[in-house]
Amino acid sequence: MKLSIRPFETKSLPGDFEKMMWKKLEMAVHSIHKQEAARHPLEELYTAVNDLCLHGFTDSLYDKLEKTCEDHIKSVFSKLEGKRLSGVKFLSALSEVWEGTCIELTVIKTVFGSLDRTVVLHNSRKALWDMGLAIFRTIFTNSESTKTRTLTALLEQIQFERQGTSINQGLMKQTLSMMTSLGIYDLFEAPFLQETRRFYSEEAATQLAKEGDIGPYLYLIQSRIAEEGNKVEAYLSFHTRKQLTTDVLQCLIGDHAQDILDKGFVSLMENKKVAELRLLYSHFDLPGVQKVELLKNSFRIFVKQAGAKKVLNEANDSSMISDLLVFKTELDDVLQNAFSGREELGYTLRDAFEEFINMRANRPAELLAKYIDSKMKPGAKETDEQLEPLLDQCLDLFRMIAAKDVFEAFYKKDFAKRLLLGKCASIYTEKVFIGKLKAECGPSFTSKLEGMLKDMEVSREVLSEYSGEDTNLSVQILTESYWPTYQSCQVLLPTKLSTALDGVKTFYLKKYSGRRLVWQTCLCTCTVKATYARVKKELNVSLMQALILLIFNNEKEVSFAKIKELVGTSDVELTRSLQALAFSNQARILKRTVKGGKEIADTDMFVVNEELQHRHYKIRVNGIQMNETEDEAKATTERVFQDRSYSIDACVVRTMKSRKTMSHSDLMSTVFSQLQFPVQASDLKKRIETLLERDYLARDDRKQNVYHYVA
Repeated sequence: MKLSIRPFETKSLPGDFEKMMWKKLEMAVHSIHKQEAARHPLEELYTAVNDLCLHGFTDSLYDKLEKTCEDHIKSVFSKLEGKRLSGVKFLSALSEVWEGTCIELTVIKTVFGSLDRTVVLHNSRKALWDMGLAIFRTIFTNSESTKTRTLTALLEQIQFERQGTSINQGLMKQTLSMMTSLGIYDLFEAPFLQETRRFYSEEAATQLAKEGDIGPYLYLIQSRIAEEGNKVEAYLSFHTRKQLTTDVLQCLIGDHAQDILDKGFVSLMENKKVAELRLLYSHFDLPGVQKVELLKNSFRIFVKQAGAKKVLNEANDSSMISDLLVFKTELDDVLQNAFSGREELGYTLRDAFEEFINMRANRPAELLAKYIDSKMKPGAKETDEQLEPLLDQCLDLFRMIAAKDVFEAFYKKDFAKRLLLGKCASIYTEKVFIGKLKAECGPSFTSKLEGMLKDMEVSREVLSEYSGEDTNLSVQILTESYWPTYQSCQVLLPTKLSTALDGVKTFYLKKYSGRRLVWQTCLCTCTVKATYARVKKELNVSLMQALILLIFNNEKEVSFAKIKELVGTSDVELTRSLQALAFSNQARILKRTVKGGKEIADTDMFVVNEELQHRHYKIRVNGIQMNETEDEAKATTERVFQDRSYSIDACVVRTMKSRKTMSHSDLMSTVFSQLQFPVQASDLKKRIETLLERDYLARDDRKQNVYHYVA
């Protein structure tokens, strides 16, 4: 069996083959554009397209189809432009055109599938879908009327929405999706962003010009940011989000950051509006804004100015420390809850606090020591649980005070009085606070305070071995170098008391030979039992007050001059003691026979107040020992200044000894950096002059501003 292979017989195509096929296909395309059913089955149309492609009519077919689609879309746009529509109605009509075109292109792509695959395979022409979009894009962009009406309608709808009117977001999404698909979204985005900047710039100017709090504007910013974000979610391209957010933030915040702070920051701080401050901080810290530096500056200015009012007002001294503690607590609350505990703002707060609290060089340190003293005494309102955090707050203020030596002097004096007069509410609390001071400033700062505590313990141990006749006598034997210097108070002691003290002295010197005891009576306290006609009272008084009262055991009426003679003390001390006994608002143990002011003359006569009425059996009258006089405060301050002079001298000499020769400016800056307390340049110059006079330093023969160390 023999097989032979022959090629297919090729039949020649009719001369009008292309024309006949295109006529059939053209009718089908027109039907698709009219959205009507085609006369021929889709399979037959599909085969016709395939035959044309197989026989080399691809380019011709593509050109004819493109021309037909272009004519149709032009006619559609022509009809659209002829309609007198605007706003949402125009957008609706345009969306219908777009939607119809997409449906038509989908069907055409199906019918002309072979043509689509052929052009894509050879990469010679655009795919049919892209061809249709290109035609639509060209006609849309070339039609100024359609383009302008579209953009105007879109921007108008967005304007309505920003003004609070509800719009058809679905229609907006469909129109903008069309522009995105056509690759002409930027035609909308640029004017949209420009209009956004205009709108929000005007709104910011209008809102900030209004009187009142800044809070509503901050909430407006929050709502506007959310609204613009919702627009992106609803119908805008997600590519627009970044620039849109940046423009909104810049117009509402960035361009007006200082105006916002000037208008309402102080009010927000004064009224403790933490929620609004939190909102302000969050706005200023946004990535597109970053205006925290301005906020930090306003925060610093507010803290400094508000604090300066509390510190510089001398009439407010009695409540200065409590006011500062409340102020600091409020600022810490703002820092943590409004400013998210931001570290750099925390540094700003501390720097501003240090700046204003040291505007009065020494007074805040003195008042802080006295405030702590009032809280460490019995009768303070705070419980032990409340006292510890309060002392921590006081320690925080102490850290920011430059005059720590002033605090040390007054705290030491008050602490000594609390120990000696038995007015420590809790020795444990005292020790804990001293430990914190030690951790803060070092052992040298608290060495004398710790020495006082040790003295009290050693004194109790030593005197526990003493068995004198007078069991009611209590004595503390102290190391003089640890304790403050007290002014000697000369009094004539009763024989019994003098004998008892001699017994203690003999016992102590026998136990510790070579030591010296000096009795300090100014802080002595006595308990005096008073029997009146109807009641009995127990009076807690100072030694001098006790000596005054004992005189009335033998005398009914005594003059000031005679009391002075019998007690043997100075007029000043005697006057203070008598004023406490005779003119106290709480309990008047004595009374003056002639009414008058609190000034006492030598001829004034005093008698026992037989009409004394007091609800307590025990009456404390020795408050004058705890209360500090102006002279005592002045003496304490002068001792601090004297100690500073010694420290300055030592620092200058130590520096010059190591450097041998220094210029005046270098010496000044070096000493300033080493001193632990505030000092004025004029005071430092005086100390240098003093050292020159005392031949510790010498001026250079040629340069008067250069010093040499003299060995």
